[in-house]
Amino acid sequence: MKTAQNATQIPAKTWWEMRRLKYNIIVGCIGIFIVILLNIWMKKGTTFDWQFFIISIIIGVIYAIICNLCFTLLWMLDNMNFNNDLVDFHSPKRTFILYTFVVSSCLIPFGIMHLVVDLL
Repeated sequence: MKTAQNATQIPAKTWWEMRRLKYNIIVGCIGIFIVILLNIWMKKGTTFDWQFFIISIIIGVIYAIICNLCFTLLWMLDNMNFNNDLVDFHSPKRTFILYTFVVSSCLIPFGIMHLVVDLL
């Protein structure tokens, strides 16, 4: 028989994986925004540069892969810490860690964009 407490608890890995899609959507939207901004910045009074566009998309895909690897590392560290024990579905600590990670993941492309724009 399940108690009310067990009904709201899930494995740590499941907690993280349930939030991966939302994380990917947020980071993906920021990445698309950065690619568009960079290409608009580059276009300034010139013709559209396909080569730069393709390279910026490839860099965006590489960045997305790195973000997902870091996300996986984050839940693996959490899993090692708690041995995949059951955790509260609405864990405030994990939610804070997740959104701190989301914000830092989204700030990195803006820093790269400013670096690239300054180099041009």
